[in-house]
Amino acid sequence: MIRNIEDLAELLGAEANEESMSRRVYKATDCGAWLVIDKDRGGIVVCSIVEGVAQCTENHDLKFPFEAEAFWTALQDVEDEAGEIWNATHGCEHCGPEIDGYTAIDPKCPHCGGAGIVM
Repeated sequence: MIRNIEDLAELLGAEANEESMSRRVYKATDCGAWLVIDKDRGGIVVCSIVEGVAQCTENHDLKFPFEAEAFWTALQDVEDEAGEIWNATHGCEHCGPEIDGYTAIDPKCPHCGGAGIVM
């Protein structure tokens, strides 16, 4: 059970402050998620920007106390959502038609092999 910042810091192997814990979250995720301590609501928020677009994932709020599994699930949800946004907006010029200024990645694209463009 994660009852407070100290418990979460221990789970992450970080110091019990926002900078240290957020750095651990950032480095542990492919999307570069971040963590904010929300003192007003008595918990934390995890989220991520998606490079190259003016869009972020949803904020995932957790109020103390929460199970460690709830934290890992929220972080995985951020990773999944960031991946979906990336795949919907970062296709190469050969992947397909542009929609709203963005090209979705075509997993069968013969030019990028489904990797899209690299930012």
